Amino acid sequence: MNYTIFIILFVLLSAVYLYLGYLSSKKVKTQSDFFLAGRGLTLWPLSLTLIATQLGGGAILGVSDAAYQYGIYGVFYTLGICLGFAALAMGAASKLRSFNVGTTAQLFEKLYGSPFLRKVASILSILSMFGIFLGQVVASRKFMLGIGVESEFIFFVFWGVVIAYTVLGGLKAVVSTDVFQVIFILIVFTAIFLFVMAQDAFVPTNFFQMFSLRAGSDLSELNYTGLLLLPFLFSFLEQDLAQRFFAAKDQRTARVSAGISSIILLVFALIPVYFGVTARDFGAIDSSRSVLMVFMEHTVGTIAVAFVACGLLAAIISTADSLLCAISSNMTLDFEGRFFKKDRLLLSKIVTCIVGVGTLFLGRYFDNILSILIQSYEFPICALFVSVIACFFVKRGLCKEAAGVSIFAGLGACFYFHLYPTVFPREILSLLISLMGYGVGMLWNRRKG
Repeated sequence: MNYTIFIILFVLLSAVYLYLGYLSSKKVKTQSDFFLAGRGLTLWPLSLTLIATQLGGGAILGVSDAAYQYGIYGVFYTLGICLGFAALAMGAASKLRSFNVGTTAQLFEKLYGSPFLRKVASILSILSMFGIFLGQVVASRKFMLGIGVESEFIFFVFWGVVIAYTVLGGLKAVVSTDVFQVIFILIVFTAIFLFVMAQDAFVPTNFFQMFSLRAGSDLSELNYTGLLLLPFLFSFLEQDLAQRFFAAKDQRTARVSAGISSIILLVFALIPVYFGVTARDFGAIDSSRSVLMVFMEHTVGTIAVAFVACGLLAAIISTADSLLCAISSNMTLDFEGRFFKKDRLLLSKIVTCIVGVGTLFLGRYFDNILSILIQSYEFPICALFVSVIACFFVKRGLCKEAAGVSIFAGLGACFYFHLYPTVFPREILSLLISLMGYGVGMLWNRRKG
């Protein structure tokens, strides 16, 4: 890699992010502006920022690593996300916008009438997004080491910029930088993909290899249920996605943007899959290195690798800033205390800064990207999905007893099946138990009434 070009691009992109954050901060006057961008997001900014929430370490680095082992099956993670977006486009996104809340956890107070369950749901959401955010920190560290950037200073500068512009402008800054980042990412990776496809040596064999496993790999090792099902279900719960639908200009904008995002993400997912499969031609790759970067080193020039490196950093940022803003929205909107009632905007910025810095230091203790992501999805889905999805379809009769039993039954089942694994996928079993808990809670409420 050409490190001079990389550093120049890195500095220029960082300056652009900070500048966009500064411009956005001028329009942020209230806590609602900070977390919901004034509820005025239009179609294309919303579509691109939705893509940005998912186009991170898991969707590029994680998928290319999985494709190296399992071929086309490595796309399951992104496919699950795209199916979730497609379902949102069919009407769920419009419904989210119609709720007129700031966090998904607020549904438990507004529709179920339970402030306690709102806090429980918020804690689960925070823990989940914190794990996903941690996955982006891990992805960035692993990526930098893979390209030979071992400087802790550069690593901390990189994350310092992300935290700084998010603290400055909140969701407005996140959306502005997301639009820029997604365009940059799509241009860079599409150009590299077309360049590689133009090389006769790669085209015939590697498309066939996309449907085969790497020698020594076993498909049973791939948690396809978790990779496919959990991202799909989590699309209905994920605060950083819901936050954008809550901020949409209207219900139609929310619905159409979800459909556009689904199509673009699915098409783009074939690129890291192809790169991962092609990397098999270069022999065994050490698990500490990024498969994608090994591929780049063998196929494109050093200047192009520098652009790819910055594109990957942009991808990680585009997910991380969304999560950072969403975590702080849960923490402040659902738990803000009486001491900050006079300056809730200040509280929002302080919490955002603390969460960002804290996660940054924890990132050095973890390694597997997709494992972190799947574990982060699992518990809130098993606990919350049934109760949240009921809000979409049940027009009357929502009761806090049903939601409460469902949440704790699903959470308990998830813990149990982690300790005592079964042949049947634990995610599905936990969801079924959560559904049964919802039914038991409804019966309890009727008898009590």
